[in-house]
Amino acid sequence: MALVLSKIGIRNLFNGYFKKIFNKIRRNKYDILFVVKGDVLSIVEWEKIFSHIDIPNKYMYQWDSIRNIDYRKLIPLFDKVFSFDRLDCNEYNSIHYLPLFYNLDNHYQDSTPIYDLLFVGIWHSDRIAILDKIYSQAKAANLKVYFKIYYPFFTWLLLRLKGHVINSPFLTFRKISKTKMNWLYSKSRSIIDIAHPFQSGLTMRTMECIGANKKLITTNKYICQERFYDPDNIRVIDRSNPIIDFSFLEICTQYPFNEEFHIKNWIKNIFHNE
Repeated sequence: MALVLSKIGIRNLFNGYFKKIFNKIRRNKYDILFVVKGDVLSIVEWEKIFSHIDIPNKYMYQWDSIRNIDYRKLIPLFDKVFSFDRLDCNEYNSIHYLPLFYNLDNHYQDSTPIYDLLFVGIWHSDRIAILDKIYSQAKAANLKVYFKIYYPFFTWLLLRLKGHVINSPFLTFRKISKTKMNWLYSKSRSIIDIAHPFQSGLTMRTMECIGANKKLITTNKYICQERFYDPDNIRVIDRSNPIIDFSFLEICTQYPFNEEFHIKNWIKNIFHNE
């Protein structure tokens, strides 16, 4: 029997469910523990779990960089640790490099595009400023775009009451459903990826773009080190001066090895020794 603790499940531990889940784990025998974002629990809590429960195979996957969230103290507690951050894996031999995955439906992949550029994401850092610059170029080139930046309404309201005004025609308080995201991917020729400035790992948006065989415009220069990188498919832009040559949109897109990043094969990669 395998036990998987998701990010959402781990968060519930902070809401008073730690003891309940701890007792449930202790009453059952598990062969595998797979943890995503183990840093959400403290090292004291993990040591309590492992001092009372014997699980032969303990794996952890991190999709945050160590310079954002320092989880190094947790590494010795697990048999194998994976990360989406190549720089962290190069620095620490005990961390195995594994990019994120995609889980897009294939139903819409052959659909005729109606948008040239697509961006849907959560607000952070300089995303609005970069999108403004890209939008100006796209408008001058007569390209059709779909840009949405999600911002939680109560966070926006709280900041506004404090005098911090964030305005953009791309802002939305509504999350976009998975069904609509699949449709948007199918109807777009290219996907824009604006990674966090302090993060070098490839985003989920990047992997979804590869899975959907779409052009990618990204601020993440580290993608050039990936074996699937091809400048005919992927253009890296300078976030301070995001100049884009849109002519590459006319080239046929096909990513090699993209099936290995589907969530089914990604999970097999985690447990390939089991």
